[in-house]
Amino acid sequence: MVDAFLQKGWEICYLIREDYVPLLEPLPGCQYEIYRPPEVAGDFSKKLLRYCQQLRRMSPPMDQYKRWQYQTLLSLNPAFWGRIHFRLQYLLSGYRSVMDWLIRCEGRIYRKLPSGLSKELRLGKIIVLGVGSPVDTLSLPITWWAIRRHIPVINLVGNYDSLSSNGFRGHPIEKILVWGPNMEMDARKLQGIPDQRIRITGSIRYNEMLGLKKQSRTEFFHSRGLNPKGKTITFAGFYYEFHYFEMLSVFKEMKKKYKDLQLIVRIYPNKRLLRSPLMEFFIEKSRSEPGVYLSLADPFYLYGDKDRVVLQIEEVDLWNILNHSDVVINIFSTIAVEACIFDKPVIHLWYFEKSGGMLKDPIYRNFPLQWHIQRLLSYGVMPIATNRMELMDLIEKALSSPGLGKEGRKKIVEEECGPLDGRAAERVVAASLETGNQLRT
Repeated sequence: MVDAFLQKGWEICYLIREDYVPLLEPLPGCQYEIYRPPEVAGDFSKKLLRYCQQLRRMSPPMDQYKRWQYQTLLSLNPAFWGRIHFRLQYLLSGYRSVMDWLIRCEGRIYRKLPSGLSKELRLGKIIVLGVGSPVDTLSLPITWWAIRRHIPVINLVGNYDSLSSNGFRGHPIEKILVWGPNMEMDARKLQGIPDQRIRITGSIRYNEMLGLKKQSRTEFFHSRGLNPKGKTITFAGFYYEFHYFEMLSVFKEMKKKYKDLQLIVRIYPNKRLLRSPLMEFFIEKSRSEPGVYLSLADPFYLYGDKDRVVLQIEEVDLWNILNHSDVVINIFSTIAVEACIFDKPVIHLWYFEKSGGMLKDPIYRNFPLQWHIQRLLSYGVMPIATNRMELMDLIEKALSSPGLGKEGRKKIVEEECGPLDGRAAERVVAASLETGNQLRT
């Protein structure tokens, strides 16, 4: 993207947090400006802002996960008026007019804030921002500052659930760049964005990934101490330690029947998880287990604090793993979509350790009910294992019939990821330049 913008004669300026300055390696031809998010003053304004953001998080109420979350939290609230208030919030979150009113309220607060920049940007520049959480303390103030100064803002969506399960947006949208048809539908149906402000570009990350030079099967497995002729299970875990130990036990059980079976474990990039005593033991144990390869999504997990260090996510190893795996097991992660790009059978693991001596079982977030997960499951090619026997049966089925679900996986890639022709960055730049030219005229 940087090269494409520079070739068109545009300047690039990154807005970065002050504590990130010593961590980033500057790119040639780019400027870097320190951005200090301004703080809202006054107790009333702070409370109003929190209330607006809380309501936006509850949208859309037709999402089964939001309904489950609402009912669960309601059952845990013993206060009568607290329950009435919570019911009212849930009811209000279903009205688009209420969401629009919340945005206007937040805008009145944010418009009064300073930019947070060390020096003012020249008017006429375009700000390209990612869309992450709907309550983003970094992007919301600078977006409203740009709106006040009539500087166009282009929103670049970062993940496939950003417009569906993360709540209602916190500002007006001038132009939003989405991956594919499903995300376009989310922008229109769930976020109320007009068609003319939505542009399909494809995922930059996935388009770039396809251009990476990948290792041959023999080279990949030999370099990781595995057998190129063996059947390979890849497990991409989440932040529940139990599932890593459970997957290792399942592998050892199945290896009694399938002698050439091998396991690749991809550990979730979370510093708290990776530093926990249980995971320290798991990492040590799995590295000494024959036929097991460990891939750390955050190779620098031993260093820095999760709130003060740029998260390093290793990807070259990941793409090679997905390319050479025979089946991918995950816990409702984005990696399910990525496995489909490589046409690999996907299984969702969804059961937990029995609570034992606890008086009450813990309540886990019901991820299978989330809007974007429900849509993936609707293609009928991602079964859910709810116990160990189901998991082993599904693994056997995937290994013996890898072609099952091929058409469904292809459809997921087309509708979720959009075009995968290696030109996503070009389309992002073209949309930005188009907006800039419209501004000039």
